Amino acid sequence: MGQTFTCILILLSFFGAFGKYVYVKEARTWLAAQSYCRQKYTDLAPLSSKRDINLMQMAGNTDLFSWIGMKTTDDTEKWMWWGGGRISWMFWDSTGTTNMANFYGFSQIPFFCYNPIVVKQRSTWEAAWQYCRDNHNMLASVASEVEMQLIQRKLNQAGVTQHVWIGLHFFPGDGWLWLDNQPLGYESWGLGGKPGCPRVNLECAALKVNGWRDNSSGSTSNPSSSLELVNNLLDSEGPGNSEAAPLEEGVWEATDCQETLSFICY
Repeated sequence: MGQTFTCILILLSFFGAFGKYVYVKEARTWLAAQSYCRQKYTDLAPLSSKRDINLMQMAGNTDLFSWIGMKTTDDTEKWMWWGGGRISWMFWDSTGTTNMANFYGFSQIPFFCYNPIVVKQRSTWEAAWQYCRDNHNMLASVASEVEMQLIQRKLNQAGVTQHVWIGLHFFPGDGWLWLDNQPLGYESWGLGGKPGCPRVNLECAALKVNGWRDNSSGSTSNPSSSLELVNNLLDSEGPGNSEAAPLEEGVWEATDCQETLSFICY
């Protein structure tokens, strides 16, 4: 294989789908687990906060180690998310009852996949929120750089509107909050910055889709050159198509809540 990956596991108790995560009981190596997640969902699961650990631990008590999408190589001690996002926090347990540990990637164990669900139909923010509540869990948060990258990859494969609803909303007295209670540590506002006191109709946030453009017929189009660039960024396989224009950075924008947009659920 050229490199032996030392991969991170997490002691988890979970079966089935819970929000943005899907637990797969079948034991696989780290690379085989990643391949499965990429084919069926998006990728091996990232963790954006300690709340995500709690999400995974909520369902039961199976005492199983499971792969997630963090790795390091033999020649470095630096951990990274496989999607390319930076790791902003670590919490190895020093008490002897660890719930995070190192294993070699050829070990075969269950794993977690990351599963943002793109809904192409156009809805207002409230209707999108209701759809996600009725059919899945909730409107998605984008709580870290790696989640942004993985969601953008999914959006570029989907053919959606130029902006998509996310689960970020302004609440008077509390400010901008994620509906799933993720901490607002990672932020990606556009050039205008985070609105401190938006008008009532602009209290909903939408995510701009990287590489989105209209084709000549007026329908939503995500050109293959843009998709190649996104995939190359995530797979760390090189610069991609040298003739393609660079993608704009994904940003959130305060948007009229009555606009009808595609959206992302967990």
